[in-house]
Amino acid sequence: MFGASVLRRGVPGASRLRPRRAGSGALEAAGLRELHGQTLGFVGLGKIGSGMVGNLAKAGAAMVVYDRDAQALRGVADEHKATAASGVPGVAQRAGVVLTALPDDAALRGVTDELLPALASRGDSTVHVSCSTVAPSTTRALAEAHEAQGVGFVSAPVFARPDGMRRGEATIPVSGPAWAKARAVPVLERTASGVHDFGEDAGAANVVKLGGNFLIASAIQALAEAAALAESHGVDRERFVSLMSSTIFDCLIYRGYGHRVAARDHFPYPDAHFALDLGSKVGSRAADLGGRREQGSRGGAQQAPHGRRAGGRLKRRVPRCMPAPRSHIGLRACAPRRHARLVPCLGWRLTETKK
Repeated sequence: MFGASVLRRGVPGASRLRPRRAGSGALEAAGLRELHGQTLGFVGLGKIGSGMVGNLAKAGAAMVVYDRDAQALRGVADEHKATAASGVPGVAQRAGVVLTALPDDAALRGVTDELLPALASRGDSTVHVSCSTVAPSTTRALAEAHEAQGVGFVSAPVFARPDGMRRGEATIPVSGPAWAKARAVPVLERTASGVHDFGEDAGAANVVKLGGNFLIASAIQALAEAAALAESHGVDRERFVSLMSSTIFDCLIYRGYGHRVAARDHFPYPDAHFALDLGSKVGSRAADLGGRREQGSRGGAQQAPHGRRAGGRLKRRVPRCMPAPRSHIGLRACAPRRHARLVPCLGWRLTETKK
């Protein structure tokens, strides 16, 4: 059952805030309403946002919610007995802690333009908790804007599929001012199995999230390539993936995506976990982030990943879901006198000219 948070040291520079709980299972099993009497705001009622609202309502919070999709707003308000606000400022007028779960940087900036003045006008240590996966530069800029207005800003992007979120099984890295996290973390713990503190740099949590998303996308691509390789040699691809995901790669990502990759189940379904257009940004965001870091550390000279040799050039290609011609495992065939070396960066390959 949920109790006091336990602060544990793990990754250097990070700490883990883990709520005590007996066993696993849904939040309902906790039998506690630890947010009773608190009013929380929530903007963005998509698959993740609606699940978070449900968990917070079950924990006893009075929820004030808003989404520009009127149907989604009515549905969540009715299901969780939440108050439907008429707009973003209306949420801030009723709640001193407001969470947002929005699809991209532009949406987050647009909502913040309306939310921040309303929170600042309250003058009571208000906090904006951003659960969106956006660029670290975006969160750092927003953190500065919030600080100038006396409002706390906590970056708390979410690792969870919609079904896992509804069960309260999210993993959430957080970063931001300590005083703001002190208000945000007890709320986030009610909808997560673990909340992990990465310090006061607002961009740090989003670096963690982009790195994690990159690993997930890389695992899916690796599954597809390995399954195609096995199949090209007469091995049943589903049995191969089943073996891998139940033994040496027995983990959430390989189990969760392995069967769909093996069975070529690429069709959307009602509770689709991640929109394709959002997924396509994973590789580019990680690559852009790495490029900016390398520029800063090399005095403006961008270095290719993992020590590109002289004469080589870095090419970007669109990741494919299907094997390419002349290749069993989806690796692009190289032109004469050239060879390709895969680098661990989704959607990139290093092509070097032979001397």
